[in-house]
Amino acid sequence: MEVENAADAAALLSFDSVGQVKRFHGWFEWTADELVIDADHPVSAGIDGEAAVLDPPLRFTIQPAVLRVRLTQDAARERARRALLHEGAADVFSNLWSVATR
Repeated sequence: MEVENAADAAALLSFDSVGQVKRFHGWFEWTADELVIDADHPVSAGIDGEAAVLDPPLRFTIQPAVLRVRLTQDAARERARRALLHEGAADVFSNLWSVATR
């Protein structure tokens, strides 16, 4: 992501507030099945919040269905409550943005 000035920061915040951050001109996104990081020296990293030093090359791969996330019923109810609380907020920001950019 590239944010070069205050106007860019304001635009990014505006797009993010209406759930449209991917429309920001400085947003870059790509996909890959593998990422390899090579370096001339060991690489400092954090693994599950623990400091580590890893020898390159570092190879990251995608393994479908490896991560599972389970939510309690309380978490599901809280998510639903927050959705109701903020219902319509995106429309308000979207309308304000369209007025401000005319």
